Amino acid sequence: MSLRKRTILIISIVLGVMLIASYFITQHFLLNSFIKLEEQETREDAERVVGALNSRITWLEGTIYDWACWDDTYTFASDLNTDYTDKNVLSSTFMSLQIDAFVLTDANGELLFGKAYDRNTEKYVDIPRGLLTYLATNNLLKSSPAIDSGAAGITVLTDGTMIIASCPVLTSTGIGPPRGVLTMARYLDDEEIQYLTKTTLLPINIYPLNSSQMPADFTKALQQMTP
Repeated sequence: MSLRKRTILIISIVLGVMLIASYFITQHFLLNSFIKLEEQETREDAERVVGALNSRITWLEGTIYDWACWDDTYTFASDLNTDYTDKNVLSSTFMSLQIDAFVLTDANGELLFGKAYDRNTEKYVDIPRGLLTYLATNNLLKSSPAIDSGAAGITVLTDGTMIIASCPVLTSTGIGPPRGVLTMARYLDDEEIQYLTKTTLLPINIYPLNSSQMPADFTKALQQMTP
């Protein structure tokens, strides 16, 4: 074989190896880049949803604080005057505050007053049993001596997923001792999910962790997270 042919053959082999190596290197870096980009987009989407949910929790916290730290509520927790409930806890109250349940207990956790309202049918309904069970189980019915002992968050109940906020009953100036606990709750229903979808510009679905309707990739991720 002449030197020229041998040189051409060597160059061809080197070029072939370089092309193959370049292909695999490119594939590797491109794949990693796409994975990182997808992870970043997923993280940003999740942060947007969490931020929107937190804003709804904060909104309910602000609403309940106005009611719990109010002289009229503080007085009612002591004398149970029906004038307070007749004038303030009306169907229009549930509609304007966008809540589904209003629960007031004394310092020992005994129910002083409670109402629930179905804003779709515009009728009063029983207080969700799952809500009362959750509040009792998590010691949210009894008032703590601390005036900043409120709590708020989202929980999945037997009756459905709810946004819940509880606050000690204080005077309008925020002085105690607390005379009980006021709890407000609203379902994370279709109306709320539509609001969150519009706010985040993302399709949102809510699933209990043990739901059979949860997408397969979410179920797989949960299984990998479980020790």
